[in-house]
Amino acid sequence: MKLLSRYAIVGVAIALIASPGVAANGNTSSMPQAEHEDTLRMASELDLDPEEALAQQAVQTEFNSYAQDLRGKYPASYVTAGFHPDGKPYIGFTDLPIPAADIEAMFADVDVVSGLPLSEVDLVAINNSLFYQLSDIHSGEEELSVTPMPLTGRIEVLFDDPTLASSAASAISTLDRDTTVSALLDRNHIASLEDIVDVKVENTLDSRVDASIAGGQKLTRIGSTSVNCTAGFSAKRGSTPGLSTAEHCRNDMDTDGLDYIYNASRYAPREDGDVQWHSRKSPTTVLGTFRYNWGSYRPVWANVNATPGTSVCRFGAKTGSGCSSVYQVNVCIDYDDAPAYCGLVRTHRHTGSTGGDSGGPWYYGNNAYGIHSGSGWYGGIHRNYFTPTYTGLAAAGLTIIYG
Repeated sequence: MKLLSRYAIVGVAIALIASPGVAANGNTSSMPQAEHEDTLRMASELDLDPEEALAQQAVQTEFNSYAQDLRGKYPASYVTAGFHPDGKPYIGFTDLPIPAADIEAMFADVDVVSGLPLSEVDLVAINNSLFYQLSDIHSGEEELSVTPMPLTGRIEVLFDDPTLASSAASAISTLDRDTTVSALLDRNHIASLEDIVDVKVENTLDSRVDASIAGGQKLTRIGSTSVNCTAGFSAKRGSTPGLSTAEHCRNDMDTDGLDYIYNASRYAPREDGDVQWHSRKSPTTVLGTFRYNWGSYRPVWANVNATPGTSVCRFGAKTGSGCSSVYQVNVCIDYDDAPAYCGLVRTHRHTGSTGGDSGGPWYYGNNAYGIHSGSGWYGGIHRNYFTPTYTGLAAAGLTIIYG
């Protein structure tokens, strides 16, 4: 195996591994029709060459499924996976525990990154502990963002209030003495939390949050037909079916003024995302489909873990559809007029969502990726946030309903 030196800032090594399993030349002949349709729409919205976009998307779903399997097999070593800007996939570990059978199953021309500082499990645990510590000093009137950076093993804290940023050092020092965090730092040979945390101030953060929900169905206040949120993907608790949506939406909603669902009865812990669930009222039938465009529905075929660089689209009952790609995962956000959540995905760009779209489905082709949470500014760019269905539904004790 030939090792090439890359990402010198963390001293990692990358192996380029070829496999006959998936064509590296972007062969799109086996791409499902639904994914083909979404890719062409995304190319049109982003002014991309359609053929180049199709070629880059050819391996997305299968690679994410592959990376998802390795994430489950090697939780102590798995760090991250995603796609470079040119569409080439990558996957990273703290060490390289992949046995020969998994290497043989790997995609053609994948960057395998080893020697990363912290596993996803440890980095996210430290990230979330820091977020809740900082939330105690955060007024909630402005936005706070705490984001893990897997390729560097660092955590970025972003305030838009300089006075709060000056208080962060005290909060970090306090958390250093927390026994759980100290144990994580010791296990990874990190002397102090301060060594891996970057505190920044950015005045372009937007305090607005979109209250919206999807899966296709318009959700309304009881006794009204005006859109309040959007129903997410169909999900069940045990054998009881229902609809998912965003936790920050009302818990007493109807489906388009029709008395088809009960008030919300299941919620994901807020450290696992922005999710609530409404069981159906008998004899209502809950289908394993979602609206991806006005008047158009698709079946759900897979519930896939989102990774950076993954192309995703959303639908909201207020504004319709829009597409972007995953920028960062496991992000914590304290919205100014909604609760604070961790475990969210941040997108590269805003997709035009607005109030009423919250809870709506994030998808690509027939693959479920997330439940819409909101929006905000990061790095001078307006972006969206969503809860990954792969982790968020499970945290609420739910399983997705397939079509």
